[in-house]
Amino acid sequence: MNMKNEDALLLRTQEQVQRSLSQDIEKLLMRRADEGEWDTWMSSIRVASKEAWACCNAFLVAHSIATFLACSVPISTRARNPWVTAFVDAVTAADSHAEIVLWTNAPAEDPRANARSRAMTALAALTRAARSSRLLADDRPSPFPRAVWLATDDLGRQSDVGDDLS
Repeated sequence: MNMKNEDALLLRTQEQVQRSLSQDIEKLLMRRADEGEWDTWMSSIRVASKEAWACCNAFLVAHSIATFLACSVPISTRARNPWVTAFVDAVTAADSHAEIVLWTNAPAEDPRANARSRAMTALAALTRAARSSRLLADDRPSPFPRAVWLATDDLGRQSDVGDDLS
C-alpha cells in the first residue's frame, strides 16, 4: 500500500473516531458530567487506543473538545487558560499547523515533563474549560482535516511525522 492510500485510510479512520468523540463529548456536556465522569471517559479511550493514544487519539480528543469550546462561553467571569484559548482559536481558524504546534508544545507545570504528561495536562485544561462553559450554538468547527500521526522522541517532545501540515 503506498503512502497516499495509507494517509487516506488513516484520515477516514480518524474522521470516524472524531465523530464518535464528538457524540461522547456532547453527551458529557448535556448531562453536565463531573470531573470523574470525564476522567473515566478519557481513561477508557486511552486504554483502548494503546499506541494510537500518544500518536493521534489524545490530539483528536483535544481537537474535538475544542470544537465545542469554539461555540461556547465560560460560565464564570474567570478567564480561560491562555493555552486553551490559543488552541480553541487555532481550531476555530481551521489552522491545522498552529494546532499541531500548540499541541506538541502544550505547557506543563514541570518543564521536564514528557509528552504524555503534557498531553494529560492539556486535556485536563480543556475538560475543565468544557465543564465550566455554556454552549451558545451548534455550529462547531469541522473535524481535524488531515491525517495526523505524532511520534514521541526520547526527550518526551512530540513531533509531527504524519501528513505535511504546512
